[in-house]
Amino acid sequence: MKSLQILSTALIMLAFTACKKDSNPTPATQPVSLIKTVTSSTNGAAATSNTYEYNADKTINKTKYDDGGYCNFIYSGQTVVADCYDKNGIATVKFNYNLNGAGLLSTLTLSTSASTIYYYDFNNAKQLVHATAKNNGVLQSEYFYKYNSDGNKITDSLISSNGTAINHYTYYTNKVSTTEQRNYGQPFYGVGNKNCVENTTLISTGGVTTLSPYGVPVLDAAGHIAQTSYTYYGNNTVTSYTYQ
Repeated sequence: MKSLQILSTALIMLAFTACKKDSNPTPATQPVSLIKTVTSSTNGAAATSNTYEYNADKTINKTKYDDGGYCNFIYSGQTVVADCYDKNGIATVKFNYNLNGAGLLSTLTLSTSASTIYYYDFNNAKQLVHATAKNNGVLQSEYFYKYNSDGNKITDSLISSNGTAINHYTYYTNKVSTTEQRNYGQPFYGVGNKNCVENTTLISTGGVTTLSPYGVPVLDAAGHIAQTSYTYYGNNTVTSYTYQ
């Protein structure tokens, strides 16, 4: 089951589609378009695919995975619940999202680890700036996020018992990102990045540096990101997107 992908996206916020850098960057804007399918393959292996369904107000209603698993999203006031099941309809995990007065994520808990609570803080621009994970009230990990004037995240820092890790990001400022959380009908995660990621540089405890370059995107006729690729530890992943 792939429902735990929701959590990794929610807390770490590191997975971004990217494009090759252009020599003459210019500002760009684009209305929010909802993603219908995401298909990925690493090193030419068999592809995996997710499908997304939405409510009339463009919020996520259901996520379906190619292994037959799925998650249903239920909304009630300032609470969003994602009930996830395997292909046989057996419950696997429940995500409980509590939102603040601005409709942004405040806390997140999982039925599989009820003693752990994830906390989120946003700035006035609705950008995620701080996140923590606490187990029975004891801090387990802490994240800090910084942004540039273009509205793109330039660093995220993780502090945990395993040390510190800092990701640095560069962007293609004339390529608008259409693969942020808002494009998955989950605006409670904040605005996300304005542009596509060009490269990530991870510097972890001990000075170990890891580079993740992103390839040239393929755009569809409407200008959405239709296909991207990136390389991580020598493995190349190609991801394709379709939109509603």
